[in-house]
Amino acid sequence: MASEWTVDQLKKFSVSFDEADKDKNGTLRFREIVLLLSSNGYRGDYAQTKRLFTELDLDNDHVISRKEFEEAMKKIPDKKVKEMGMRKMFNAIDKDSSGFLTMKELNKAIQDISLDVDTEKISKILIHQCQTAEKIDYEKFLELYVNQ
Repeated sequence: MASEWTVDQLKKFSVSFDEADKDKNGTLRFREIVLLLSSNGYRGDYAQTKRLFTELDLDNDHVISRKEFEEAMKKIPDKKVKEMGMRKMFNAIDKDSSGFLTMKELNKAIQDISLDVDTEKISKILIHQCQTAEKIDYEKFLELYVNQ
């Protein structure tokens, strides 16, 4: 059974579908899928993304319908959905796309109410960074955020 958090993430993917559907025809072409997946934290290369697109395209019409997309989202394991959500959060905080979080970016994340982050956890990561002067990459962010 999907957790409440996972259900919430899947709803966000549905909103993302609408945003990715640039021509508003109710389907997504490959390029739109690439943008949608990357904005939601997907890190696959071209070949992996193409294979995923082919798997999503159940009727082989070279586009992904909302129904095909929603069916696929239901099949993603909770762990993978959480991983994509965490990657999306990291990318949203990492404003300069350096792959590392700075004190300035962490401070901004605490103040930015539009970001879907646990400010208490981000504050603890900021304290950790101040105490250790350690660069916070995605793996370290994940470790610190999950273990709070």
